[in-house]
This record gives sequence, C-alpha cells and structure tokens, in this order.
Amino acid sequence: MDYKPVIIDALRVLEARDRADKKPFSVRAYATVLRHLEAHPAPIRSLAEIPVFQGVGEKIKKKMEEIVETGRLEAAEKAKADYPLEALALFGGIYGIGPVKARELVEMGLRTLTDLRVELHMRPDLLHEKQKAGLFYYEDLVERIPREEMREHELLLQGIAQVPMTIVGSYRRGAETSGDVDVLLRVPSAWTAAEGASYLHKFVRALETAGYMEYVLALGEKKCMGIARLPAQNKARRVDFLITPEHEYACALLYFTGSDMFNVAFRQHALQKGYTLNEHIMTPIGDAPAPPPFHTEQDIFRFLSLQYVEPSKRVEGAISGDAQSRPAGAAGLVSVCSTNTPLSLGISKRVLIKRPKVVYP
Repeated sequence: MDYKPVIIDALRVLEARDRADKKPFSVRAYATVLRHLEAHPAPIRSLAEIPVFQGVGEKIKKKMEEIVETGRLEAAEKAKADYPLEALALFGGIYGIGPVKARELVEMGLRTLTDLRVELHMRPDLLHEKQKAGLFYYEDLVERIPREEMREHELLLQGIAQVPMTIVGSYRRGAETSGDVDVLLRVPSAWTAAEGASYLHKFVRALETAGYMEYVLALGEKKCMGIARLPAQNKARRVDFLITPEHEYACALLYFTGSDMFNVAFRQHALQKGYTLNEHIMTPIGDAPAPPPFHTEQDIFRFLSLQYVEPSKRVEGAISGDAQSRPAGAAGLVSVCSTNTPLSLGISKRVLIKRPKVVYP
C-alpha cells in the first residue's frame, strides 16, 4: 500500500487545525512538508521509504511513521472530531477573512456560505467591506481560470499598459488553468517612486474606464490588488499588478514565475554560491563578489553556473550545473527533497480608491 496520500491528507488536517489555533510556525512547517511530499515522485510503502526533507522535524517524522505502521494518525482523527475543519477552510477561503475571523464565524454556529450570507443580512457590520466583497465574489474567485481566458486577459492588458508587462505564475509556466492573474509591469529604473505610483494609478483608472477593473481591493505606490472581469465574460477574477523597475525585473520574473519548489531549490543553490536572492536583488554574503546587473533570467542562471530551465519545466524538473561553466571540483547540487535524488524541483495596499458598493439582497 502507498501511504503517501494518507500522510498528505492527515498532515493537511493538522495544518488546518494549527491555522485555526493561530500557530503560524507549525502551519509553515506542515506547509513545507506537504509541498515536498506532493513533489515526491516515489510511493511510501514502508518506514524505509519515508523521504527525508529539508526542514522536517522529528515530530512530523514520527507522525509519518505512525501512519505507515498503523494506517492512521490519531492526532488527525482527534482534530477532525474536535474542529469543524470544513467550515474553517470554507470561511478562510473568502478573501479578507483570516483564521481568527473564520473561527469567530464558526463559533457563532455558521457552517455554510448561506449561513454567513443570512447572518450578514441581519448584521451588516459582521464583515468589513473587503470581506463582504470576498463573500460576494466567492464562487467566481475559487474557480480556476482556463488558459484560453488567461490569454484574453493578457491581450487586453497589453493594449492598455503602455509599458512592457508579463503575466507570471502558473500561466507563464504553461499551466492549463490559473488561480488568478498576476502581472509584472516593467518601468524604467530612472523613474522615481512617485512617477511609478502615478503611472500605476492612471493605469488602474484606465482599466476601470475600460470596464475591466470591477473592484479595487487595495492600491498603493507599487501594487494594486483587485477583481476584474473581461467584457462579455460572466466570471470575475482576482488580479494583481506589481510595478517593477527594470533593474529588478529579471529577479522579479524568476521569483514570481515559480513554482514554490523551484524557488526554494534555486535560493538554496544561490546560498551555496554565497548569495541571497529575492524578488528584488541578489546580495553577496561575506566576501563573495558583487553580482553583475541582470537583464534577463538567463543572466541569473549563468552567473550561478546553472543551465537555464524553461518556465514550463519549473514544476517537476530539475536544475543542474553547466559542466562548462561550473567551477572545477563542483559536485552538483544538494537535494532539497531527498538524500537519494538529484535536486528535484516541484523545479503577489494601502490606499483604497472609490469602488462600487457591494449590495446584498
């Protein structure tokens, strides 16, 4: 029997339990292990086949062992009995509702969206405006966006942006569906923060005028979060726009393309080379020489002595050193998933603007 699906289900239950109990470090630990397990290609049929992942503590390891030995995890069964996990997950999936508010709603006896909408009708102050918007648009926002529709978003935005832009995330990785529309807007490095903010605000107003941006959740100097709808399209979608200066664009493109597992592995390799890497910049550690300017993703790969990985391969592929450019004696990359495999990779507010009022029947 392959125990991997059972392990994943049980750890998801404990992750949800600890999220409800406001234990962020524990939630992060479970989330990390779950990402590794989902990317792990082999079955888990015995104790010897339990993989060793970076960051897995002894407690989680013992839980996996308990499942392999007994076929179940007592802590997960108890959590299912003690916590209304489905309702917590449902309410926690509404935009703007966090673990504390989700638990408050559950403790009121609410269990379904209908329960919440009825209660909100009687108590309009139960949710703030963003939470009301999240509830109002919930059914649309939880639906995946087909790739064909993502292409329509891309074409519309390219016609309005007036600066180079890229839709990142799963769309850039070639996925058939996406959760939302995440857009990088590349602006000249010479622009001041005020000029970037001015452009972003004008861009958002143009989207509203075009009938595309339906609800602005937040608008700051560098980022806009909103809900948009294509013309003649009956589904509303989450959209995020991020202003990125040209000198940061390569790092931002790499980071926001993902996947999460790819980014973890890539940053780990950068650390081994003596650099920290985020969505803005690569920074040397200690005596490591300063990196050159990066104009493309390929520049970053090349600097770190890695073969370039196409975005579509950054899910279950691997990154590897370039034999021609790798320093003599380099022994390849250390696995982030298992000591027995090569580096395997499962390799986006502040100022609100006027928006339509959400009206409930």
